[in-house]
Amino acid sequence: MRIEQPWARRLEEVEKRLQTSFSEGLSQQEADTRLREFGPNQKSEPEKHSVFRILLHQFKSLIILLLFVAAVISFVLGDLAEAVAILIVIFLNAQIGFWTEWKGRRSMEALLRLGEVTTRVMRGGQIMQMDARNLVPGDILVLEAGDIVPADARLFECSRLQLNESSLTGESLPVDKQTESCSVETSLSERINMLFQGTFVVRGSAKAVVTMTGMSTELGKISELVRMAKDERSPLDVRLEKLGVRLIFITLILAGVIFGIGYLRGQDVLLMLETSIALAVAAIPEGLPVVATISLANGMRLMVRQNAVMTRLSSVETLGSTTMICTDKTGTLTENEMRVRGVVLRPEEEGVWVSESEVERGGGEAVDRGDGVEEQMRQIQKVAVLCNNASIHESSKTGDPLEIALLDTFISYNNDNIDWLSRYNRLREEPFDSNTKMMAVWVQSEAHGIEVCVKGAPGVVLDYCEELSDAERSEWDHRIAEEASKGFRILGLAIRSSQENLDNINGENPYQALHFLGLVLLSDPPRNDVRDAILSCKSAGIRVVMLTGDQPETATYVAKEVGLTPSSEGGFAMHGKELPELEEMEAIPSKMEELMETSVFARITPRQKLDLIQFYQNRGEVVAMTGDGVNDAPALKKADIGISMGKRGTQVAMDASDMILRDDAFQTIVHAVRQGRIIFQNIRRFILFLLSCNVSEIVLVASTTSFGFLLTPLQILFLNLVTDVFPALALGMNRGEKGIMEQSPRDPKEPLITAYHWGEILGYGVVIAALAGLSAILSVEFAGASQEQIVTILFFTLAFSQLAHVVNIRSRKSGFLRNEVTRNFWVWVAVSICLVILAGIYLYPQVQSVLEIERLGWATWGIITACSLMITVVGHLWLRLSKKGWD
Repeated sequence: MRIEQPWARRLEEVEKRLQTSFSEGLSQQEADTRLREFGPNQKSEPEKHSVFRILLHQFKSLIILLLFVAAVISFVLGDLAEAVAILIVIFLNAQIGFWTEWKGRRSMEALLRLGEVTTRVMRGGQIMQMDARNLVPGDILVLEAGDIVPADARLFECSRLQLNESSLTGESLPVDKQTESCSVETSLSERINMLFQGTFVVRGSAKAVVTMTGMSTELGKISELVRMAKDERSPLDVRLEKLGVRLIFITLILAGVIFGIGYLRGQDVLLMLETSIALAVAAIPEGLPVVATISLANGMRLMVRQNAVMTRLSSVETLGSTTMICTDKTGTLTENEMRVRGVVLRPEEEGVWVSESEVERGGGEAVDRGDGVEEQMRQIQKVAVLCNNASIHESSKTGDPLEIALLDTFISYNNDNIDWLSRYNRLREEPFDSNTKMMAVWVQSEAHGIEVCVKGAPGVVLDYCEELSDAERSEWDHRIAEEASKGFRILGLAIRSSQENLDNINGENPYQALHFLGLVLLSDPPRNDVRDAILSCKSAGIRVVMLTGDQPETATYVAKEVGLTPSSEGGFAMHGKELPELEEMEAIPSKMEELMETSVFARITPRQKLDLIQFYQNRGEVVAMTGDGVNDAPALKKADIGISMGKRGTQVAMDASDMILRDDAFQTIVHAVRQGRIIFQNIRRFILFLLSCNVSEIVLVASTTSFGFLLTPLQILFLNLVTDVFPALALGMNRGEKGIMEQSPRDPKEPLITAYHWGEILGYGVVIAALAGLSAILSVEFAGASQEQIVTILFFTLAFSQLAHVVNIRSRKSGFLRNEVTRNFWVWVAVSICLVILAGIYLYPQVQSVLEIERLGWATWGIITACSLMITVVGHLWLRLSKKGWD
């Protein structure tokens, strides 16, 4: 019962192939049979994110796996306290990550909740209201203004029908529909005899026969593309996994080497096994998952304040890696609302032009220019308001967006508040027809008698204005072409006095002997904040590309208006028909270069959007994709980060996204990118801090083992979870530098920790370990410390040195006393907490015995403090002498 290419078939053939009746519809029995055959009219359910799945996601990390192994080994060797401590770290990280991601998912799902769609259907000659899920091919739909189209259908009867298809095709203006057949090659956006699921009726009424339901509809095909599009792993996930692999490798090598050397030297096997475990514990940054998760959660919280809802925790950082933003036009760069931009009263270049600002303030200087301008504008106003079927009330606006725009502008033009509808009696209407491309109304007033007001396609209206000479018509044609090239939607307005009396107007042809009044220019204006947002992206080294299903002229105009490309450039929009398949894009060098230089792609399909995203990703770009329509959904899912609009976004688009903008503002993306860059900078800094502290522990354990002064695994674990984690958390709260959005994006291939960073980690680790060793030597020589106290001296010197080391994790150009670290309130809170905890473990005997802490003299404490603070001096000298910093 299905039919291929229904837009290209004659209506008789469509009716015959679908085995239905345009006048009666299907019988209920036949509809039930087809419902069993074709299934319900619904798309596949989106993949659910269950509580268990979100929880399981928190454990997918090599570092977490390494911690589990360490906990198991500790448990087997009888170190129960150590095993429990590691497991607490693991589950604390999982809990924070779970609740943060769960809240993000719930926020998104709250935005996605929509009611069930019902529709009117003719079955057995009776029109009934029914659930759209029960529709089958062959059903007859009965639609009118405001209805959502519940399935793909072929029109066979319509009156003044217009549909909003922007969510599917990207076309910003309502599309006029008719019943005539199209050619087989007609593109989706130009099939004017078809209705598509998910679009809605703006004006008019229609009857149509259902041709496709469920996943066979155009909406269903896009949903299938979304399902098939592979989710891209975030750059942070990739970087952390690579870091985890390196840490596992380093840990195994260190533990194996130390155990092997000790065994060959005849050391006690149990002692060397304990030493190897201590080294393994020292090498693993136990606090890294917790700190990274909390830092990302904090970033997510800040983004929510800025109207950006994240659905995946690691996506918070992905924005900071973004090198390219591919954006839809309608509703993203523009207001998705038609507006009058000006009126042209004379065709020539120097002719009378009434600008948008002049119209809004009621004429201003324009009405004082003489030459009948005021009267011309009065006539324009009359036709715009009376030849119009839209309505504006205090709480709502209904009708064609173009006609609503005319009313918004002209109903109170010049602040005269003329009630045109009461002053003029509307007698008759000639509805807009896609063949004539015009609309006319007959109106009557005491002052002017019966008049015919006409609006429509400007070239067609001109053809019926007999008063114009060929030269004048040529001038107008030139002006129309010029304004159309700027992306304007243009209306021609005309008027004439009727030659008929009230009894004879029904037989009168409205389109004759018209007096041409001028042009009204309309467009979907760019959002006010978009230009500044795009400039911010450019200064941040982020390229912005427009992908739209709209016309090239409209896309070109908007691109110039928002600063996407220089206003002096010409036709730079690439039409979708010029775009090759993905394989051809990458096979032809000249085409690759052209695609990388193109800023605007117009009339492209959802599949082409998907191919372009893949093309850019193959070139090494980290791509963010913004959009709000069904047609954007596959590309949103494929992109490194998909960004949908929360106000006007469709369910399909939001479900495929990583981030939802609650205010639909492009500027919010810039704020989110800045926050993402800050988060990456903070993550890198606290990882460098954690690893330099861990290296100091590794060096100290490896160098003191042969002397018999071994830090216990529990002491090392305490350092990793207290004196390392709290300062690292505070570093994750840094607010970022002022010029962070003036820097170029990071190289997507750059590792989280570069070779230079590893050098600094090793250098600081060796210095901290050396200072701990120096502290022990000086304490024995000058403070009379005993052999039993040496491990305690090493422990506290490490702890204090690591706390002091936090001030070294700053930009190279910043000052010693005043920098982004010292200005961070949370750093001082973290250091204070750590000092209180260290004082507690020293003063309470129960804790002393667990951690094997000895009492120390005042002189020893003085040496420990002095040696610990020396790391800040070393760090300051290094930052002054080095050409790079931690960033």
